[in-house]
Amino acid sequence: MTTRKTALAWWIAGLLALGVVALMNGPLEIESVKGGMTAHQKAGSAKAVEDIHKLWMKADLYEWAQAAIVTDLVFIAICSIGTYLMGRQLRASGSGIVRMAGRFALATGLVFMLTDYAETIAQAIQLFEREGSDRLAAIAATVRPVKMAAWIAAFLAVLAGLVMERRARQIA
Repeated sequence: MTTRKTALAWWIAGLLALGVVALMNGPLEIESVKGGMTAHQKAGSAKAVEDIHKLWMKADLYEWAQAAIVTDLVFIAICSIGTYLMGRQLRASGSGIVRMAGRFALATGLVFMLTDYAETIAQAIQLFEREGSDRLAAIAATVRPVKMAAWIAAFLAVLAGLVMERRARQIA
């Protein structure tokens, strides 16, 4: 059984990993590629992806983009493990509402993991093959809004569960 401290450490590590992903994206946000990797996620077509690739190559940022996508894959793993462990911890709590927050974190965390891996693997294939794909670009663009909503929901579920649990302890 995972301790509460370990679960919280994984969850916080996921937030820190998100910060690293954001830092990796910074250099990719050049004048001609507004949003950096986000533009790549939203591209939706092979041509749009290839246009972004050409702009990153011209700016000598292509290898950076490849490193950024690998960093994103690592972030997904850390974040998913942290959300899973915290969801289980909250679900095992004595309070009904905290248990519900834990269940919700588990469900939305799973949706986040599946959709973010679908999006990021689709991007990674295109980046490492140095070729856009209409099918892969469409997958990335389609799952992106679901991934974003699931991440926000999972984050808020864990945060709300922690706050409610703390308040319940203060009252007791």
